[in-house]
Amino acid sequence: MKKLKKIKKKSFFNLLIKNYVLFTITNAIIVCAMFFIGILITDKFLGFPYGHPKNQLDILKKGNYTELNIKDLVGKNGSIQILDKNNKVIYKSNKKKEQIASYTNNELKYIPEYDEYESSIHLKTYKDKNNKKFTIISKNKYTDDLDKNYDSNEGWFEILDENLNVVYSGGNLESNKTSYTKKEFDYLTGNISKKYYISKYQFEDKDKNKYTMILKISKLSEDKIATILDKSLMITFVIFLIIYTISTALFVMWLNWKVKKPLEKLNKAMISLSEGGTYESIEYKGSHEFMQICENFNAMSQKLNKSKEENEHLQSEKQKMLADISHDLKTPITIIQGYAKALSDGIISKDDQEKYLKIIYEKSNNLTELINVFHEYSKLEHIDFKLNLEQKDLSEFIRAYVAHKYEYIYDINFNMEVEIPEHKLLCYFDEVQLKRAFENIISNSIKHNKEGTTICIILEEELNDYKITIGDDGIGIPEDIINSIFDAFVVGDDSRNTKQGSGLGLAITKKIVEKHNGNIKLISDLNSEFKTIFEIRIPKK
Repeated sequence: MKKLKKIKKKSFFNLLIKNYVLFTITNAIIVCAMFFIGILITDKFLGFPYGHPKNQLDILKKGNYTELNIKDLVGKNGSIQILDKNNKVIYKSNKKKEQIASYTNNELKYIPEYDEYESSIHLKTYKDKNNKKFTIISKNKYTDDLDKNYDSNEGWFEILDENLNVVYSGGNLESNKTSYTKKEFDYLTGNISKKYYISKYQFEDKDKNKYTMILKISKLSEDKIATILDKSLMITFVIFLIIYTISTALFVMWLNWKVKKPLEKLNKAMISLSEGGTYESIEYKGSHEFMQICENFNAMSQKLNKSKEENEHLQSEKQKMLADISHDLKTPITIIQGYAKALSDGIISKDDQEKYLKIIYEKSNNLTELINVFHEYSKLEHIDFKLNLEQKDLSEFIRAYVAHKYEYIYDINFNMEVEIPEHKLLCYFDEVQLKRAFENIISNSIKHNKEGTTICIILEEELNDYKITIGDDGIGIPEDIINSIFDAFVVGDDSRNTKQGSGLGLAITKKIVEKHNGNIKLISDLNSEFKTIFEIRIPKK
């Protein structure tokens, strides 16, 4: 019987992936943080109000006006006034700038409500044939659908002459006003101040006495807003650039330390050996590529040392052999060390970092299978990837696959149960990719179960699709990964190691099945005969 030897080691590629993902997540967090910081900075510079007067209604009812949060009501440079029932000012937040002591009823009437969004005032001027100037003022009251319609029954218009006398009017007017004062007209049209938006909020105190709050909110020109936005963006970008530079430097330094440590030991040992020094075993625990290099170097050094003790007359040949082997080892190591040093010194641009990290990885040994897995996964992820779909007999395909795997399954002391219909089951599928999907599931079953486990493969025809069942009566799937078994990088052990594999096999299988417009699900029942079952459905058309 053949047994597959599994050695639990840490992969250097996994180290790169782990730290690259960590670096990406860190930068994503930084970007999100900068987004919110940018909003806060912009908001601080704009100085817009946050709240609504009703949020401070309790304070207003008690008459404790000094306790009001003025900035929350009118923003950074705004101010308020409180009027009694006679429209006299009884409180003002900015005593130096506010000179108005009272308002007339008409003036107050034409000041818009704080949240009066449902009406819109429009102005238009024209001259008659006698060159007299007239102003048309109209007010439209919108319905609930603010973006589309307004209620024509609630609107009105007036035509004013140069002295603000009403010469003609129409619509649903609240009063038959014959003329306006300049201040009334400016309040009505919102032109009373170039610096502030003015509105009113009426409320009652606890004794039902009526009061009015006049709110003045600073106006900002489009140029001013654009300047503030540019300034906020610049500050946010500078902060982001500093934090990103620091995080990148720390990442490169840490990765350089991880790579440089075994290289320095190897380099030191090789120099010592090449200079005729005594043999010292290299002790290193880390990624299995470097461990294997160290182990190979140790084995080589032991053989050379033993050969030296046994045959002194072969010293010259041994030295030559050692020089040749050292040269062969130094070539890839020197390349790795050179790129690592370049990363450490920061001479590699950010865009080229990943490329050089891949070069370092490619010079490591025995990761061909792992590279292929990640390549296959990324290929399936690519938007341009397409299956080579051909209409074939699914029964015959699975029968041929089982026949190919049958001897190997029994050689490793596993059992197999197969149920495949004798008649043709035609559908479109990619033989290479579907075989890879089956292989990933069966390889997982072999990898995680003991000898004597039975693997079942069942093909059934249903109304609209074909159901392929692949299962085993092994130990089952751990509960903590059942819901995420098809996610990338999920393995049955928290340690990312060679024994457990890349954690991409089932993720690749799922993508292959989905590329066939099918679906796959896991059925795990520790109380049934087959504790782990993968159910694949491929559509007939």
